[in-house]
Amino acid sequence: MNPLEYYTAQSPLTDPGEHAGLFDDIPCDVSGICRVVQGLIIPFDEEDAFDYSIPEERFTDIDARYVTKIVEKIIELDDRPLTEPRPLEKRFVGCCRDFAVLFCAMARHQGIPARARVGFAPYIAEFGPNFTVDHEIAEYWNSNENRWCLVDPEQSDVLVELNSIHFNTEDIPRDQFLVAGVVWQMCRTGEANPVNFGGDPESIFRNWWFIRNRLMLDLASLNKMELLLWDIWGLMDSERDPDEGDVTLLDNVARVTQSGNEGFEEMHTFYEKEAELKVPSVITSFSPIDEPCEIELIME
Repeated sequence: MNPLEYYTAQSPLTDPGEHAGLFDDIPCDVSGICRVVQGLIIPFDEEDAFDYSIPEERFTDIDARYVTKIVEKIIELDDRPLTEPRPLEKRFVGCCRDFAVLFCAMARHQGIPARARVGFAPYIAEFGPNFTVDHEIAEYWNSNENRWCLVDPEQSDVLVELNSIHFNTEDIPRDQFLVAGVVWQMCRTGEANPVNFGGDPESIFRNWWFIRNRLMLDLASLNKMELLLWDIWGLMDSERDPDEGDVTLLDNVARVTQSGNEGFEEMHTFYEKEAELKVPSVITSFSPIDEPCEIELIME
């Protein structure tokens, strides 16, 4: 399997389906795709940065798992071409994951290999320098330089200023976005303290179980199952204490998710063979706006 061909094809979650024609006029370059995405989504957890209060009823947007549903909502609110930025009140209400998957959908439509990556972003300044918040961005293949580049399509000019970012958000340095496998390894070796990684330093959403879950979401994303950040399955149950075998398995996840194109076959085979890691047809969703529930996924 050629990894570049694999990541150019849509996944069950990024496939725009009947809306694919709406992507035809989207720019064919990474900067242009980022601008389009930023004009269509408002991050629900950054509304203060935009000086806009999201109506309570609009928060249901965040559970849209598939790009088809995201695009349906976007054009329901405003049926102009997707290349035209929406006013804040007519944008899809999402989070970092939605920026990443919509970017991937548009990049793949334009023939650019792209994939979502889950990890932690030191450049997001919300909780200060001693806590690193979880984040989801994208990675695209730079054909001119023959390498994968990290891109954060959420970081509009407003957020770049808010986070005091001084690097190119379309080619993020690897020490500024740590894929989940890197953080897992840093904590396993004692280089970092797991309590300093998560969603919020004052909540339960941090520490080993949280890093483990981000690690599994990253593996799933590399296998084109770009789920919501609150979807869980297998080893992700927070009430389950990993045994020695589980930890060894997760050590291998951390390794294969950093293996690059040369390790793509091993990573993909590893995911397919491990029932505890592979996304099943039914997962549990712990939505921030609803009760936990089982979800049957569209797998192809």
